[in-house]
Amino acid sequence: MLRSFACLTKGDVISIKYNEREYELCVLETKPDDAISIIECDMNVDFAPPVGYQEPKRPEKKHDEDVDMDNPLDMSEYLDKTFTAFSGSGNRLDGKKKGLDAAPEAKNSVPHKRGIPNYKHKKGTITFIRTRRNITDNNEEGEKDFEAFSGSGQMLRKKERK
Repeated sequence: MLRSFACLTKGDVISIKYNEREYELCVLETKPDDAISIIECDMNVDFAPPVGYQEPKRPEKKHDEDVDMDNPLDMSEYLDKTFTAFSGSGNRLDGKKKGLDAAPEAKNSVPHKRGIPNYKHKKGTITFIRTRRNITDNNEEGEKDFEAFSGSGQMLRKKERK
């Protein structure tokens, strides 16, 4: 598009054809001088509004006089609704009715109980809290001591007798 122009000066009108329409652009300002060379250079372009363009008037927002900060909204209807995953109905591709009802335990599930925060946490440290298990001696229960390679071997091919 601009390949046919070697330089631009203030007040030039450039005609550009785009999408079967012809646009005429007027050069209003050039920096750092009144004339610039645009051969193999990067340009920053700002566009002014078209001639005769008026910005549309936006309607003013009217404040609701019914809603007052002293009278808060009733949030109980919003708080009672909780999200339950897959609570809607489904359809099979073959058109048959499904044989099982929805699992009742999913509807009556208890919300996840959060753990106790660590108030002694220091920045830059990671603590892994583990519970200890009581180690009991297996020998007391009557089990044998472990002996490595104590199993019997098996061969795939019988030995040939000579």
